[in-house]
Amino acid sequence: VLKPGSLIGATFQGNIGLEIVVAQGCRPVGATYRVTSVDGPAVHELDDKRAIDELEETIRTTMEEGGDGSKTPITTENFLAGIHAADPSNEENTSNPGDFILRQMTGFRPRSGSVLICGPQINEG
Repeated sequence: VLKPGSLIGATFQGNIGLEIVVAQGCRPVGATYRVTSVDGPAVHELDDKRAIDELEETIRTTMEEGGDGSKTPITTENFLAGIHAADPSNEENTSNPGDFILRQMTGFRPRSGSVLICGPQINEG
């Protein structure tokens, strides 16, 4: 663990290829939903049901079942929204079903049932 203000650097020489990848260490839990109502960062409905209700059900079920059998505990503090990276209007979609962009859930609107998700605009579909 580095102390605050620390710096790490590296230099490379020669004919070196570099590939940048992201490893978030996340795994999917619960069902996959289609966004059926959204306005800006507020996802109102998933599969024509209130988004917050679907999220609550996923959290409750996942915690009751103890996750997916892995040794990492499931808690309400470590849930992220997985947005499918593929364009649903593209009929020749070549991405894998597990290709998701992870986004932080930044808030909830209990009266409307909306879940607020950080990042670029989310579209229905």
